[in-house]
Amino acid sequence: MYKSGSKPIGLWSAVALGIGSMVGAGIFALLGEASAIAGSRVARSQLAQGIAGKQRYDAADDKGQVHGAAGDCAGLAEQGEDAGADH
Repeated sequence: MYKSGSKPIGLWSAVALGIGSMVGAGIFALLGEASAIAGSRVARSQLAQGIAGKQRYDAADDKGQVHGAAGDCAGLAEQGEDAGADH
């Protein structure tokens, strides 16, 4: 069943896996329906959202809200768990 030394999946892990699977499947199904209705405009919309998201990420990165002091995720681990919680 499972390797020696590893834990079997617990109840809450199984519930989270099921909920995540349903949400993910719903997103893909909705995207398919939108593509059937709107055609190529959906692809352009997704591209625009990606560009806007990248710009927002870069703006937050310039303010130091994304990475730790070291400029990477390891910096957050060195600062403690609550280092990125105040944005």
